[in-house]
Amino acid sequence: MATIPEIEARIHARWTTGEARTREEAAELGRLLTALEAEQPPGDCSTHVLEVLHIPARDAQRFMQQAREAQGADCRSAPEG
Repeated sequence: MATIPEIEARIHARWTTGEARTREEAAELGRLLTALEAEQPPGDCSTHVLEVLHIPARDAQRFMQQAREAQGADCRSAPEG
């Protein structure tokens, strides 16, 4: 698992692409935010994302939802075996 600073660096790289971000990059941003949330003490992630990464909580939640939706699509398209 990546360290918090590594996750933050990857989040920052995806966040700075702004509107040029592809759908896959948005889902990756959501996955990274979810990974960061898992590494933070309970309740600290939202504050950390806003104050340290300067990403509004509403945007963070939207990206995390996109990641869940992309993961669900990946699971549905995987062959059964």
